[in-house]
Amino acid sequence: MSSISFLAASMDSRRCAQRYCLRPTVVLKTVLGYLVLNYWGHYSGWPDLLVYRANQWFLAEVKSWCDKLNENQKRWIQDNHRYLHLPFKLVQVAQGGV
Repeated sequence: MSSISFLAASMDSRRCAQRYCLRPTVVLKTVLGYLVLNYWGHYSGWPDLLVYRANQWFLAEVKSWCDKLNENQKRWIQDNHRYLHLPFKLVQVAQGGV
């Protein structure tokens, strides 16, 4: 079950909007429209995290010092820049010693 299906199945739309106000209707419509255009081409490559703090939010892809973006992630970043315009950050975790 996708996270969108789970969210819709687990809450009515009013509770969802109140509890998850970080996704305005316009953003949700944009994301769903993007998925509907080509679900099998667009369902993978999405960022790892949704970061929310003090009424600000962004999507974050987290990569370790030796990790690289795969082709689906590169495509999602390009599509986000061209079509979705969602706040996004690529987070590089530096190599650390113990």
